[in-house]
Amino acid sequence: MTIAVSVCLLLLFAAAAALCCGREVAVRSQHLSAGGEETGQALPPKAEKVDRFSALLCGGICLVGGGGLLLLQLLFYQRPLLYSLQMLFCFDYLAVAALVDKKFQVIPNSLVLGGCVGAAGFFAAQVLMSAPPVPLLKELLLGLAMGGGVFLICALLTKGGIGMGDVKLFGVLGMVLGWTGVFDLIFLSVLLVALYGIVLLLRRQLNRKSQVPIGPFAFAGMVLMMLLGV
Repeated sequence: MTIAVSVCLLLLFAAAAALCCGREVAVRSQHLSAGGEETGQALPPKAEKVDRFSALLCGGICLVGGGGLLLLQLLFYQRPLLYSLQMLFCFDYLAVAALVDKKFQVIPNSLVLGGCVGAAGFFAAQVLMSAPPVPLLKELLLGLAMGGGVFLICALLTKGGIGMGDVKLFGVLGMVLGWTGVFDLIFLSVLLVALYGIVLLLRRQLNRKSQVPIGPFAFAGMVLMMLLGV
């Protein structure tokens, strides 16, 4: 039963991530080529437009990388099935965010909405498994406050250096992982960004106007979390 559920959700998450990434890249690329300005707002939906390369790349990462890391959580670290699936969801979610953010330096609102749906789904699953809803709701809200709150403060302090898309991204991750999980992810992500910044400083490629997309570093931080069993 555990294997069947894991395989089905692995395929479902990978397919959803691939489709989301392919559509976002296709529509945003077309929007930019038409002279539009890139923003985090939702663009007019065009279901027939899917960037196949981006979809295949994202799907492959989610299927192969996500599958391997899921097995690591279940077999080596002996994580509970539900928490392992939550981590898999965040891995796939961040794979889309990393690819889109790297290419367009934006976290789409559609991705944030999809993450909220996923967080609600995991909350409902835990309630159906007889977990007390009030403590779960408190954990969800604490995770939202930790993930979104930390980056909201950073966004205010940096005066636009960190976008609201990053705030919403980590808020969603906090709802899925809880406040302790998202704290670990923030720590690793910020550490990786700092190391990257040091490299750019040494190469004299960093200045006040430099913008570093957070998505790829958050994805790398998630990979480290799953590899290290954090």
